[in-house]
Amino acid sequence: MSMYEQHIAETRETLRKAFSSRGEVAFYIYSDEDEGFVTITLTLEEPVWEYGSSHSHEEGWSCSWERYELDPVDGSVLRTTGSSGRDCDGRTSRDREDSCLLDELATQVPYDWREDPGAAPFFLPNWQKEGERQRDFRAEAAGY
Repeated sequence: MSMYEQHIAETRETLRKAFSSRGEVAFYIYSDEDEGFVTITLTLEEPVWEYGSSHSHEEGWSCSWERYELDPVDGSVLRTTGSSGRDCDGRTSRDREDSCLLDELATQVPYDWREDPGAAPFFLPNWQKEGERQRDFRAEAAGY
């Protein structure tokens, strides 16, 4: 077993123990706002973490959001992300849902350490795409 595989096995066991003993899970995500990785902790008492931002610009406006929700029944975390905006071409929106099993919350190697996964200081969730949709309001109004 490689050091990477050993680390993944140990991490999965640590996540299982943390959830079963304290009812919490913690994992890393990349935050555009912080321009780096941050830790998200979800518990049975506080199972949801949300963040959103909006900006105006010379052609209109834009906003984006992220939501992470612990589902203790399914043993997973649901991630919902989205963005919306308006510019000279009209309004658009995009939403996506992903899920990750609790023992997969720290199994993906961050991009910067792909060449040497054993040197990675942390691992990322293994998100599985559940669904995605996008809308172009101007195209819809034109009958497309």
